[in-house]
Amino acid sequence: NNAAQSAGYASVDNAWFLGGEDDIWFSYGYLGTQSEIVVPRYVMDYTNKNNPILRELDTFYSIVKDGLYQDITKITLEEGYVQFGIGDEELTPAVSGGGMNFVKEIVLPSTLTKLGMGAFAGLASLEKINLEDTKLTTISINAFVETINLKKIKLPETVKKIDAYAFYGAGLVELELNEGLIS
Repeated sequence: NNAAQSAGYASVDNAWFLGGEDDIWFSYGYLGTQSEIVVPRYVMDYTNKNNPILRELDTFYSIVKDGLYQDITKITLEEGYVQFGIGDEELTPAVSGGGMNFVKEIVLPSTLTKLGMGAFAGLASLEKINLEDTKLTTISINAFVETINLKKIKLPETVKKIDAYAFYGAGLVELELNEGLIS
């Protein structure tokens, strides 16, 4: 809690940290104790103590709850996200681990238009996601790979493109497509 407050967070339950390697990829960690969390769109990057910068949090490599890999069961992405997942030119690893293994529900913002590569890859416990409440136009490769407990998805009317292998290894039993889907 002291570390969270010294970094400017009101409490540990609002605290996030950023780690990286060779400026190629970054993992974001949640320091709090809540099982249901709201993910901010931006996180302060203190890896260069002389020049901290605000970075957009656009993928989960791992989220660590309370310093351990524990059960985060629901994640809500803050309004304002346009893309979540790995962009076309990023090199961030497309895996999820740690506390992410327990996530059962993801709540997406209405502003979301693209799910990038590996957005929710490996979230084996994921059962519910509100795609239909977004403005999604694209679902990229491996966005839902190995989401074996995700049984049903309804796409919003705005989806135009679903990449190959977007749902590879997913447990889908029902996928409600829209009329505007092109590929």
